[in-house]
Amino acid sequence: MPKGNWINYWNGEKHTGGKTIFCKVEQNIGGQLFVKGGSIVSFFKPADYIDAHDAGTITLSVYPEEKSTYTLYEDDGKTFDYEKGEIAKITFECIKTPKRIQFLINLPAGASMV
Repeated sequence: MPKGNWINYWNGEKHTGGKTIFCKVEQNIGGQLFVKGGSIVSFFKPADYIDAHDAGTITLSVYPEEKSTYTLYEDDGKTFDYEKGEIAKITFECIKTPKRIQFLINLPAGASMV
């Protein structure tokens, strides 16, 4: 594993990087998946085609560790206007201290995707 703190996505088990780890691959999970501590990962509902995507619903998995940020880039999903900079950006911040975890959602910047 690379240096850093890692979390097994499937079972939440924590690992310290910079060394070799051995893990059992459970059935029906498609292999091991590790998330680096401090990560913010976005998920959307599965869609059969692009227009079926509900852009208003997003799920975030947050793995707090000190301070981290994640910027979500959105385009209209229909045109190539993103090539001209027509995108919206939403920045998420997570700050973990010994006493609390603070999660901030900044106002969108850039083009409106509504």
